Amino acid sequence: MPFRHFRAQLAIVFARIYYFMSSQPPNPSVLTLLPDSTLEDSVRTWCGNAVVAENVGYARHAQVQSIVHSKSNNGKNHEDIMFEVNVDGRTSWVLTDRNAGGRDGTSSHSPSPSDSRADLTASLSSNVAYDRVVVPAYGKRVAINSWIDDDPVLVCSIKIPPDTPLSLAELAGLLPLVSSRAKLYNPVSKQCYWYARAIYESIRKKYPASEVTVGEAYSKRGKHARVLPVPCHVSKEDLKFIEESWSARILDISKVETISQMRENIRAAEETAQTSKTEAAEAKTEAEEAKKNEEKALRKAEEEMQKAEEERRNTVTARRNEETALRKAEEETTKRLELEEELRHLRAQFGVPVRA
Repeated sequence: MPFRHFRAQLAIVFARIYYFMSSQPPNPSVLTLLPDSTLEDSVRTWCGNAVVAENVGYARHAQVQSIVHSKSNNGKNHEDIMFEVNVDGRTSWVLTDRNAGGRDGTSSHSPSPSDSRADLTASLSSNVAYDRVVVPAYGKRVAINSWIDDDPVLVCSIKIPPDTPLSLAELAGLLPLVSSRAKLYNPVSKQCYWYARAIYESIRKKYPASEVTVGEAYSKRGKHARVLPVPCHVSKEDLKFIEESWSARILDISKVETISQMRENIRAAEETAQTSKTEAAEAKTEAEEAKKNEEKALRKAEEEMQKAEEERRNTVTARRNEETALRKAEEETTKRLELEEELRHLRAQFGVPVRA
């Protein structure tokens, strides 16, 4: 067994022991940077999964501390990018690279490690590139080396300043953009060199104050001794497109709600709905009470109107009775006067003296 395989297995054993003895096991999210076995998936699938509601909070919390551009040391001249990520005070390494093979997003969690690197000379024709993400067992870098069957040499690296952090969620926005900028694998122009350099230069451009380290393989960056004696470069147009698209993608990702936010919003909406329901019920009760009071007031008004009408009728009747009594009195007075006049006339006729 090669020494690097033995070292990787030993690191995984110690990590597994730590896992079972730790009071704080790895984050239970679907997305994890500390799996108990190495995971591999396409860039599109892994990055898409990193920014869904279930995982975006975890991805925002995890911070990328450094970016390492490496070149293979096993004669295949392959190049890749590794990210040092801090999550809950622990370090995890994540690898991304480009290979020929045309798997185009097909999930492959447990492929054979012997197939994990594609020789640049294996394909001379363009085909759909397989851009992948590898998360090693317990986040150990030696586990990546074991998985890819290599111990890469440093080309260059970037250390992200702590005052301008780069989250895993933001990184998950970058990788698919680089991948989609050149979907076809071309061994001359759009191979692993272009992919690694596009990622590295895009991050370096966004974080100009980053600390840059140049490694022993820097002079061989983007070169293949037999096929590409001249280094592969990333065009200004590609970098400009990636920069602009990345900024827009970061903004989109910032708007994604986490599960806890969604639950809080649902709870708030339910509380608002319950409050509205309670207020509606209270308003209905008040309206019913107001209607009853209005009906009561109407009945009272009708009763008062009836009473007033009754009093008016009584007044009219009394006035009529009074007028009738007056007429009768006048009639009796007139009749009395007529009788008295008739009596005087009779007395005068018969000579009866009138009494003084």
